Amino acid sequence: MKIKALVLLLIVALKLNISAQSDVSLVYTKNLDLTTQDKITIGFEYDTRRGKIKKKGKYYSKSGKINKFNLKVNGGTYHIKSGEIILDRSAVNKNDGYVFLEYKHPYNKSIIKKDTIVIPQITKINFVSTYAYYGETITSDLMVEYSNRKIRKIQYHKANTFLNDNHLELKCINAKTADLENIKVKGKTQLEENEFVKFKFKTSKGKSDITTDSIPILGVKDINFHSDKFYFDRNNFIMLDVVLKNDSVRAVNGYDARDLLEANNIKIEAQNGKIVAESIVIQEVSDSFNLKVSFISSHFIKTFNFDIILEADYLFRFEGTSGNENGAHGYSVDIQIEEYNIEHNIYKVHIQSNTRSETIYFNPTGGEIRVYNEGQNGEEGREGEEGDDHDEDEAAEAGSNGYDGGDGGDGGHIRITMPKSFRANQNAITVHNRGGNGGEGGDGGKGGRLDTEGNKGLLGYLFPSRADSGNQGRSGRNGRNGVVDYFYKD
Repeated sequence: MKIKALVLLLIVALKLNISAQSDVSLVYTKNLDLTTQDKITIGFEYDTRRGKIKKKGKYYSKSGKINKFNLKVNGGTYHIKSGEIILDRSAVNKNDGYVFLEYKHPYNKSIIKKDTIVIPQITKINFVSTYAYYGETITSDLMVEYSNRKIRKIQYHKANTFLNDNHLELKCINAKTADLENIKVKGKTQLEENEFVKFKFKTSKGKSDITTDSIPILGVKDINFHSDKFYFDRNNFIMLDVVLKNDSVRAVNGYDARDLLEANNIKIEAQNGKIVAESIVIQEVSDSFNLKVSFISSHFIKTFNFDIILEADYLFRFEGTSGNENGAHGYSVDIQIEEYNIEHNIYKVHIQSNTRSETIYFNPTGGEIRVYNEGQNGEEGREGEEGDDHDEDEAAEAGSNGYDGGDGGDGGHIRITMPKSFRANQNAITVHNRGGNGGEGGDGGKGGRLDTEGNKGLLGYLFPSRADSGNQGRSGRNGRNGVVDYFYKD
């Protein structure tokens, strides 16, 4: 009878313990902004046999080891070290915006709980730019709206990361695109539909539940140059102020300017200049020294005239070559200066030697011509030969003298012929035609080892007594300075 009573008590106690272990719940911060936050720190609360509530997990600043709860996550991955669920946006998209959780009571495995965490979904993506032009590479920030009505602004240089993080695909109509940072609007004759760039964003499930955006494409109404300065013999960067059909003005430069003109079927022509890539290059001139640029389309023809600016500095260096130790002499150089356009203070300058001939256009009030026609330095003399050491038959020999240094080359002869109108600006041409320096004489050769007691042993080997060294060679003479002759024409 006593045994039966004891068994009955045990059964009752077991039932009470089991009923006491009847609840478990997952906890996390409810007000997390899960539009940007991908990490959710979690914890668990559960009751014990004695009716107490225990807490586990990093949410309560405790260990992230929660194996006893048999947690399963669909839509993310739990990391023990950090105690966080790391969202998998692709899986969340497949789950229609939910993370599904399943877990058990750590001591009563019959109790299984299922929870869901709602992740706000993207419902709308708009571009901040409200219009585009033909040929434009769109660099626009994004405004992203979520199902919880929150709105985020995504800077354009972070747009690709945003798409990748949210596993979104982009398709465009009337634009070529590799990604959100390289959306190039097609040309006027390439449009597939009406004059809008249309964007379609799709989730990894292929659903099109994101409201798409479209931007009108505007044509060009007028064109003006942003800069009116064009320089001779330079790459003049194309800088335009473009007026679109809605009267807005866009500053468009370089390759973007070329793309805009091409996409809008606007031809650019330059007289006395050449269009090279994103620049206008002026290397040939007319008597007027004027640059004429025209924009030609089916809607308008617009022509601009600019004075060509000469403010360039020029450097001419004439260097001879020598096959021996003496420095090479400078060249005979002839500089002919002619009036070209006195109204604009422009001269035509022809520079010629026996190895080079070049013609430039020069404004002496805005530039400088430097001519280097110097003699080269002589080479340093070679070191003298070392004397023979003492042997049984002969005494140690003295070193031979060093070789003489090479002579410096003479500066070149420069003849400058100029009109009288140039004399006031004569200092705009600077000439450097000094003679080269003579090379130093070579060191004398070392004397041979003497036969002395001091030359025996390690110290004698390392620091031997020697016969006399040779004398240093003589330095070469300095080259003569060149001559500059000026001739003035009537």
